[in-house]
Amino acid sequence: MNILGLMSGTSMDGVDLCIANLIIDKNNRLTYQIIDSTYIPYSRKTRKIIHDSIFYKSYSIDFVDSYLGNLFSELINNFIIGQSVDLISSHGQTLSHKDKEYSIQVGSPKKICNKTKIPVVSNFREYDIKYGGNGAPLIPILDWFLFKNNKKNILSLNIGGISNISLIGRDIKKENIIGFDTGPGMCLIDRYVRIIWDK
Repeated sequence: MNILGLMSGTSMDGVDLCIANLIIDKNNRLTYQIIDSTYIPYSRKTRKIIHDSIFYKSYSIDFVDSYLGNLFSELINNFIIGQSVDLISSHGQTLSHKDKEYSIQVGSPKKICNKTKIPVVSNFREYDIKYGGNGAPLIPILDWFLFKNNKKNILSLNIGGISNISLIGRDIKKENIIGFDTGPGMCLIDRYVRIIWDK
């Protein structure tokens, strides 16, 4: 399938879009090819809406969900012109998260589906919590697909807004993946730059 991935991270600075052709066979072998990708920075207005809704509760969850759903739809429709996309995978923008309890992502998958006419999968963190996980990090499953056949044990460090690690041991089964958040990553640098340099 040609899948468009959509990600807006803790930095609240913009959105990443990537179209990849993905194949996972019955033996859990992953093959992929990146077809196209881009990063689109947010306007000052959008950054302020996200920031103020997280830190000051200035906007309702419903408002930000709808606002970003419309924005994401527009960005996707402009990005996929002339491209074939079977499915959209939307992480959304995290407004609030507490391990094992809740995770609030906004960016209305329903609006995206309605405006792009492409099926959308979403709410990954919420479903991870529902089935007994922490809701974060999400990257360990990808690390497993990439490194599970390696002859060595792999420790993967993902430095996002919050840093996390995955341990993929030799011949480890999917249900035995070890991964967890380790603490602040880029979010401290982002905050410093915002406060000290006003950028």
